[in-house]
This record gives sequence, C-alpha cells and structure tokens, in this order.
Amino acid sequence: MEDTGGTGAKCQPAREMTLLEAGPLGGRLTISGFLAGAVMGVAVLSLLWWIIDRAAWRRVAGGVEKLPTGVAIGAVALLGGILFALALIWIQHPLQMVLRLWIVATVASTNPVLLLLPTAVLSGIVQEPAKLLAVLIARAQCRRREIPGREGRRLAGDPAADALLYGVPVGIGAGALEAAMTLSHALAMAPSAGALLPVFVERASALVFHGSLTGLVAYAWSAGRGWLVLVIAALTHGLLNYVVVLLSTRLGLGGVWLIEAVVAAVAVALMLLLRRAVARQPQPPETGRPTSR
Repeated sequence: MEDTGGTGAKCQPAREMTLLEAGPLGGRLTISGFLAGAVMGVAVLSLLWWIIDRAAWRRVAGGVEKLPTGVAIGAVALLGGILFALALIWIQHPLQMVLRLWIVATVASTNPVLLLLPTAVLSGIVQEPAKLLAVLIARAQCRRREIPGREGRRLAGDPAADALLYGVPVGIGAGALEAAMTLSHALAMAPSAGALLPVFVERASALVFHGSLTGLVAYAWSAGRGWLVLVIAALTHGLLNYVVVLLSTRLGLGGVWLIEAVVAAVAVALMLLLRRAVARQPQPPETGRPTSR
C-alpha cells in the first residue's frame, strides 16, 4: 500500500540529516524516519509471529538442526525492501508518469480520482510480483545456506514454511521501507505529536497488510496455486489503494479515521486468512532428527 497523503499534516519542515534526498521513491528518507520504520517492522513481524501461532513457526522447521536465525530472517526482510524499492524506481513510478500523461492528453481531465487511478492499480500489479520474486530468491538462498541436506529437501514442500519464513518477512521488509519514507515526511511536517497518530496507525495497518498478503502468496505458490493467488493479491492491493484514494478525495481530512478503519479491517482479514491456512497445513512426518540444538 502507498500513502495517499490523506493523513499527512502541513507545516514548515524541520531540517534533518537525510539518508536519501527527494527522488524516485517520492521524498526524503531521514534517519528518524528510517529508525521508526525499522522499529515498526520488527514490532509488526513479532506481532504476526505471535498471532499466527508461535507453535506453527516452530513446527515449520521441526526436525531441522540448523534453523533460520534472526539474522537470516532480517536478511530476508532486507531483500524484500531492496527489491520493493527497485520495483518502485525502475517500473512503477515510470509507468505511472506515462499513464498520467496519457490520461491528461487523451481524456483531457484533471480529475484527481482519474489521475490517481494508475497509482492505485499499478501498485498491486508491480509490487506483488516484486515481493514474490524476493520470496523465491530468499527461499533458494536460505535453504541452501541454513537448511542443507535431506531436511532442507523435506521442508521444501511445506507451504507454511514458505509463508512464515519467507513470505511474511519479505512483506514486512517492503512495508517497513514504505513506512520509513512516509514517517520521514510526517515527522518533519507534523505540527504536533497528536497529528502523527493517524500516520502511525496507517503504517502499522499497511505493515500487517504487506506481511499477510505476501505470506498468502508464498503459501499458495508452494501449494501449486501461485499464479491465481498472485493475480488476486495484485487486484486486492490495487483495489484497496483505489478505495483509499476515493475516500480521501470525497471525505478529506474529516474521513481519516474511516480510511484507517478500512485499511485495518482488510489487513486483519488477510492476517486471519494466513493464520487459518497455516493452522490447516498438515504437520510433516517426523524424520528422527533432533528438534533442539
């Protein structure tokens, strides 16, 4: 999901050391924004880990002597953020610019709802395949390095493992990058601490959305229904963004909390779908290998 600007506050920005000046990602990435996004990413990943089922996270690697460590999970999330950023810079934003120019030239309209349609639709079409690519790369690398031999081959057919160990972290990495960019702007522009609350709520919901949706796509890919679920995920992502755009345009700042409620409801629904899918996954047979280090 992308920030639509509906929760932002306007004031004179405070000058802060930046990691990334205005560019293809759509704004400055400040140190405070980066740290806030990273902390939110870790917090939401931990929350998903606990809600989906702590036992399930342990079960997917049952019998494996060398489990993916916290560092490995962090590397998976980092990969998700990097490929997400590259997809935005090289694919999504150039296509959005071309489509907006085409709309202005052919439709002769400056209607913001129409002009923002490419942003809403392309976000899902571009971002979901990019996150899936990160999942596939991370899965191949982690299995080769962290789960070698027979146990890695056994785990290779477990959709729950793909969802929890690769899909969710990749989605969190992508969402954390978005959160860092949005919070970099919000922390500099918000006139008061209270004005930041809707932004943090929005980004927390977006992190749950990204992590859960990518987890579902990874699960489906491993289960042999990947293309269908990828298309559904891309359409869901684009549709949600467009609904947010419509509500922001129609309701303005007065509808901020309604928008947040819509995003949060979709995010929670996806999280519960992932929890149900993981819970229904049959437990792999015992291999006789020890389960503790």
